[in-house]
Amino acid sequence: MLSAPIFYFYIASSKGEINGTYDLYHNVNEVNLNIPKLGVLNSYSLDIYRVFFGFEPKSIDYVDMDEKPSEVEDITEDDIPIEPEIVYEPNKLDLNLDKDTSSSSIKKINVYVANDSGTMKNEYTGMFKDKNLIFITAEAFDTLALDKNLTPTLYMMANNSFVFKNYYHPLYTVSTLDGEYLNLTSLIPKEGVWSFYKSSKNKMSYTMGNMFKKFGYTTYAFHNHTYNYYSRDKSHPNAGFTYIGCRNGLEKKMNCKHWPNSDYEMMQVTPDYYLSANKFATYYLTVSGHLNYNFGGNNMAYRNKAAVSNLKYSTPIKAYLATQIELDKAMKELLDRLERAGKLDDTLIVIAPDHYPYGLKSERKEMSSIVGYDRTDKFGNYKTTLIMYNPNIERTEVTKVCGPSDLMPTLYNMFGLDYDSRVVMGRDIFSEQEHIVILSDRSWVSDKGTYNTSNGKFKAFEGQTVEDGYVNRINGIVKNRYTMSTLILDNDYYRHAGI
Repeated sequence: MLSAPIFYFYIASSKGEINGTYDLYHNVNEVNLNIPKLGVLNSYSLDIYRVFFGFEPKSIDYVDMDEKPSEVEDITEDDIPIEPEIVYEPNKLDLNLDKDTSSSSIKKINVYVANDSGTMKNEYTGMFKDKNLIFITAEAFDTLALDKNLTPTLYMMANNSFVFKNYYHPLYTVSTLDGEYLNLTSLIPKEGVWSFYKSSKNKMSYTMGNMFKKFGYTTYAFHNHTYNYYSRDKSHPNAGFTYIGCRNGLEKKMNCKHWPNSDYEMMQVTPDYYLSANKFATYYLTVSGHLNYNFGGNNMAYRNKAAVSNLKYSTPIKAYLATQIELDKAMKELLDRLERAGKLDDTLIVIAPDHYPYGLKSERKEMSSIVGYDRTDKFGNYKTTLIMYNPNIERTEVTKVCGPSDLMPTLYNMFGLDYDSRVVMGRDIFSEQEHIVILSDRSWVSDKGTYNTSNGKFKAFEGQTVEDGYVNRINGIVKNRYTMSTLILDNDYYRHAGI
């Protein structure tokens, strides 16, 4: 440990550098960065101090960093007929950002929002207006789970409609709960708390349930595990759902005594709750894909063991695939039920992971050989599959980098729901703005490349170049989105803003 004068000189030497030692010591609460840069003892002391005396993260002076430099192309041909230009409006509401407030935190958020241009509506705006949505956060779902023979329904859904080629789903501290929080709120989880549980005391206007309910939808949520695990009995009703899980009703309709329980059995019994509704937005949190990946203690792996027994993979990989077969059965059942009810054509089905299958952490090299890209790489480990399926959508490849916080803004735009894109941290995937996926240690992936905070290195994707100051600009965006997510959560901002 450095002596006090040398330590403080070391801290001061990086003043002005985003995620530098000065920034971490004074402005940022990020344990993943503090330890390698400040040392274990200093980080421990700082953490204790903040626990007892409190800490509020600080943003950087705001500029509209989401705006890319405009590209102007000279037109020299006078005879080319010009198509009428479609002028899109931004997804913004008329928020009163100038009203008096004694809270410096609320003022910070207001300044941030006022200076954000928001995302523009686009050709996909309202394409599913007044249609139905089924959104599934699938336990440990991964590209590895897609197999033409083993999981034919998932394989079909993933390779039709919208096909996302660069979707990344990072792992945050509270694993599944933080994955849900990212998926359903478009906010970044706060370090050191159960963010979704903490949000249960707030007005959460932009969660999936509350947004769709506001526009006349029936909104159910289902989970085939203990309903109050991670205090979901508080967070999910507050997110706008009629929430049913094992031990508060679902156990009367399916067997809730397995570990893990069956996604297929859940899908057999739950559509009856909502299929008769005029329009519905239904949320599922599955559990069949949960670790540990073996054939002794995992009921779903054991149930589907015969289907994978001849594969030339390690036992953990085979057991994992066996659990995903149960999810595949559930998806076939769901499609069949929607078809019989005459609702399939009018329903968009979205399947996103909660996190990568970290129960296979030791098998990442083997995973790489199966999926065809490097899963041992820090960023490649989080590259995975997002499903957005409707049988009437022609196969459309989406190459933009995108992640879980982008999901709700994208869906709100597709369903034509009025919302303010400035008060969420994700971006509509189909908007023209640049997209950034933010990892838990503030590393990031953009359409241009990857930035690793642990070594401060940016690696451009093949064929990509960046302008001077690009990395610092994106680091500024990342810092502000972290800070604003925390301030929105801690200060019940949506209530204060009257959203």
